[in-house]
Amino acid sequence: MLILSRFKDYYDSSMGIDGIDKTIVYERQEEVYSSQNGNYHMPDEIYKIFYPKSKYHNDYDFDIIKKNPDDFYNMFIVGFCGKFYFGMKFVEVPQRWTTDTASKEFITYDTEEMKSRIQDKRRYMSKTKDHAKLDELMAEIKNLNTQDTFRKFNTPVFIFSFGDGMSHRTSHCVYHDTQFIVNPCLKAYDFYKIFGSFICFQEIAMYIGGVLGNREKDIVQVADKYKIAQHGFDKWSFRKMPEKK
Repeated sequence: MLILSRFKDYYDSSMGIDGIDKTIVYERQEEVYSSQNGNYHMPDEIYKIFYPKSKYHNDYDFDIIKKNPDDFYNMFIVGFCGKFYFGMKFVEVPQRWTTDTASKEFITYDTEEMKSRIQDKRRYMSKTKDHAKLDELMAEIKNLNTQDTFRKFNTPVFIFSFGDGMSHRTSHCVYHDTQFIVNPCLKAYDFYKIFGSFICFQEIAMYIGGVLGNREKDIVQVADKYKIAQHGFDKWSFRKMPEKK
């Protein structure tokens, strides 16, 4: 597979290991859809899971302990070669009175690791309910079986990421928007925890060459007279030539 892209991803190193098959080309051009861009989009299959009853009520919202009001987390779903993977990103922002300048980021696709970070500040029952909701959510996403969004955007990879709104800081405000990203950089979401570089590369190549490559193409209707000419016949090939008088 030949990758055409302006950015590097973690699986690019596998390109050329077995030679480059130029019959399969991945034009990896990232497209971001968000409310800030004015082109917000949520895939139908994801919408039906999170908003089954009302577009105003998210059925899967978790109470996360924050050491700092500026800390944030977001849930995201990776659509990868026809399958779906749920993950969480936790970001701890340095406290105002410390000398630290770098944020600490933790990404996981593991349910138990998520549960260890989903805790209620006061009541044990709330934590237990959140754990049950997380198990239910993971099962629903794992059972998704649709190619609709992959085909609609003609992509082997996309990400839907839930934002958590505005984080107020002393010097500025940071807005974490909900985003739908086509052809994202998987390295930014630690996707190597799901697939190593070589397997990831192979999966994308097979999906582009197989599923996306087998989409029905428009059939061009050719008039009968041109079909006859293509096969070397003319209008007298199946008729008796007129006799000279």
